[in-house]
Amino acid sequence: MDGLVLYLTKSPAQTQPDEQKDPLLPELHAVLQASDVQLSCVDGVDRAMQLLQQAHAPLLLCLLAPDLDSPLAGARKLFPLAPLCHWILLSNEPEPQPPSPLNRFSQHLSVLPRHSLAPLPELLHKARLRYRHEQAIGRINNQLQQSGGNSAQALQRYTQSVDFLRHLFDTANEAMLATAVNGCIVRWNRAAEHLFDLEPSELSNQCICDIAGDEWQRRMPEVLEQMAQPQHAQLRLELRCRLGNGRDCVLEVKLAQICNNQSALMGLSFFISDISARKQAETELLKLNEQLQQLSFQDGLTGIANRRHFDFALERAWHEARRQKQSLALVMFDLDYFKEYNDRLGHQAGDECLRRVAAGLNSQLHRSTDLLARYGGEEFVLLLPNSGSREAVQLVQNCLAALYNLDLPHPASNIAPSVTLSAGIAAMVPDTELPHSLLAAADSQLYRAKAAGRNGYCAEGPELNH
Repeated sequence: MDGLVLYLTKSPAQTQPDEQKDPLLPELHAVLQASDVQLSCVDGVDRAMQLLQQAHAPLLLCLLAPDLDSPLAGARKLFPLAPLCHWILLSNEPEPQPPSPLNRFSQHLSVLPRHSLAPLPELLHKARLRYRHEQAIGRINNQLQQSGGNSAQALQRYTQSVDFLRHLFDTANEAMLATAVNGCIVRWNRAAEHLFDLEPSELSNQCICDIAGDEWQRRMPEVLEQMAQPQHAQLRLELRCRLGNGRDCVLEVKLAQICNNQSALMGLSFFISDISARKQAETELLKLNEQLQQLSFQDGLTGIANRRHFDFALERAWHEARRQKQSLALVMFDLDYFKEYNDRLGHQAGDECLRRVAAGLNSQLHRSTDLLARYGGEEFVLLLPNSGSREAVQLVQNCLAALYNLDLPHPASNIAPSVTLSAGIAAMVPDTELPHSLLAAADSQLYRAKAAGRNGYCAEGPELNH
């Protein structure tokens, strides 16, 4: 006997399993008869601890019967005596729920239907491998302690051994698979089983294309074909896919060719990591950055573009108009007698007035390229790419009409009973590097409109003034 299998139940303990008293025992005995293990049935955790303390063989499997109270609590008590054991919760449900990933035994814990014990031989094999790896490490540590000054040479010899490579492969946190050139899976580690939620029988001789769905299944044949070419020794890609348990995720896949000493291609190695959490964090960070940029380009009071946004948009539109040899129009608005409005009605009323004026002006824009921005205080600017003076004048007339329809009372105005605007309009085809000339021209026309009595607009050419 090279190992122990423990069946923990509330039934009366027997030195040998009593197949007549527990209907599960005949099937359990049949599944394990080809394995060189000792099967013991005990009742209660205390009896199990006594057995393990006296046992000369390692505990490979511990099956926890469905009738046990708090089976995980019992497993925790036994865990220090058998840290490499595989724990199996037997369930009366045909499709039991998997254990929580936060459970401390999740790496070596399975939940099986009570009458479906087919996975036991494979679980036994894995448990034996864990003990062998532990023993190999123990031997190496002993050699290192005994070798004294030659510890580095001993460690170097071990790292070149097959045992070390097998241990490294099987205990890696990253999912690793080796396939033939056509994608047939020939070897995998425990991390791959956990990631793809597949049993060993489902991985053995399976095609790598079929272990996940969606983008994985669509692109993997092309990837295999590409990796079969000599010039593609390595490849890295990200795939959105659906795993066997129905979970959608993003996987980072790194592939490399496996070649023999004569450089002949023998197969492919896959190193696979679930980067869903990282991609989600990147997406959320990108959205946050976009929101921050939007906030930095938005006027906090009126909700339209701010001065910073306007400066950026003007420079971009200026260079584009210069490249395309197109006219670019600019309108500068200024609320008439707004200081008097604030003095008479207060700043809160002034803020509300600015918000309503901004909304009224913005409602007249129908092109995605046009931009209304608050330039500062009670001043607004309107940027109109691919527009001349006449198009700008028509839009200004619409804006003034919209403001008139708002009929915002202005008890301190010298020219009208409601709030009014003055506007300066300029348009030109850019011929210099910087747009200062357009700004200066619009500001000059605004000054003319103010001097002419306000509540109107001025532009180059007398026929455009009003």
